[in-house]
Amino acid sequence: MRWVLVLRKVRDGELDLADYFWLCKRKRTLLSLAERAEFASAPILMDFRRSTDANPEQNCEFENKKRLRWHAREMKVPIIKFCATHDGADEAEAAALGEEHFGNLAATLEVAKGARMLLTKNLSTSRGLINGTRLEVVDVLYAHNCHPNHPILEHQVPLCIVCNVPHYTGPPYFKVAEHPKRAKWLPFLTTAVADENNKAVRRKQFPLTLSWALTPQKAQGMTLDKAVVNCSKVATPGVLFVSLSRVRHYKDLLLEDSFPALHDIQKLKHHENYKRRRDWERQMLERFSDTVRRNMTDSTVYSEENCWTVKENEVATLVLKWWKEQSDDITFGVEALKAAGFLHTHTLQYEEVERVCFKLQRYPHFHLLDKTAEETLRAGPRVLDRSNCTMYQGWRMMLDDLQDASVGDLSPAVLRWFCDSAAPSLPASVFFASPFDCNKDKVLRDLRSQKHGILCYPFRSVQSKI
Repeated sequence: MRWVLVLRKVRDGELDLADYFWLCKRKRTLLSLAERAEFASAPILMDFRRSTDANPEQNCEFENKKRLRWHAREMKVPIIKFCATHDGADEAEAAALGEEHFGNLAATLEVAKGARMLLTKNLSTSRGLINGTRLEVVDVLYAHNCHPNHPILEHQVPLCIVCNVPHYTGPPYFKVAEHPKRAKWLPFLTTAVADENNKAVRRKQFPLTLSWALTPQKAQGMTLDKAVVNCSKVATPGVLFVSLSRVRHYKDLLLEDSFPALHDIQKLKHHENYKRRRDWERQMLERFSDTVRRNMTDSTVYSEENCWTVKENEVATLVLKWWKEQSDDITFGVEALKAAGFLHTHTLQYEEVERVCFKLQRYPHFHLLDKTAEETLRAGPRVLDRSNCTMYQGWRMMLDDLQDASVGDLSPAVLRWFCDSAAPSLPASVFFASPFDCNKDKVLRDLRSQKHGILCYPFRSVQSKI
């Protein structure tokens, strides 16, 4: 139950310190070797898809190639690499175009028996062959006299790639009576897609890609048995929620030590996309409430608490309009409406308005009475009061946090501030690092460079005392 509540807090940007530390118990450095071994073959969810000069390794492309080579070495199978073919343009020029020009068809593809792949194109939605379907390579078949090292490019491309598709719901391709294990096996052929900017140029390739590592966007909608979350950036709302919610249970998750800091997660609440989503959700709730009030009118079908008459629906519309115009210090109820002269203005009976107020405080109508979300959307980012801050070498600290620390409430910001303040007065051989930096090469290299180095790992529990 707590897992569901934490996910909702992550989604709404309301994750608190206690839940954050509870979530961080799934970090790699806090798990035993046996627990880590359970995630050896689990999919990895990463921030970035492609390798760049600034980020050559922490991306799905690099991780998938690394996993493919590890798989080939362990299973003792060859890696088959082949290029796409093109029509209407020079091969070298067309191959240089990104896959986004050709409906996600890759210019170069690497496969091996047993490799984990992902379908990148909708082939048959009714049979479960949609963009994002997971599958596993069973075999790679070539036509006669064709092979990966053929001098002609067209003859380097396989005839078909046979894959096992667990979620396939169509008729079997092979004779299941003779080969029961082949019930979910399907041969995949190349597909041709024209360039979006130049229809004369076409790329012919298999609509597949390696899937040991995925972006949260590609994993959206999937349910995974195990997952490794390696997302250090939370630039837009929803990405972290999608990554964490791919598994059924909290213990099916492993977080890399680069997991985002709490303040990075919380500040997403003021992101423009978050505001738009909350505004859209509120609009949908208003429509839902209006639909319920207009259609649940049959007293023989619905209970008295859930049934709405035409008159009650009209009164509810007036009440909700009045409530939006009121200040936050007013408590919703028939007494507040009576005191404001609402009953007299609209010539309504007390019992009639009381009954409507009671029904509006039930699901789904009670969401429309909550002004907190609406105020949050209007408020925007909280402006920091600099008169209540102290600075140390560019590190801003709230004076209220320092005052709380004097009575034992030690926040992560205060802990970091104390460490940075104490560092200059300590010997050169003593330096501080995060507890989750102990497996990073840079920290270990700095420690080895000191003849008698002392490495301090400040630790804070949920109920730390100074």
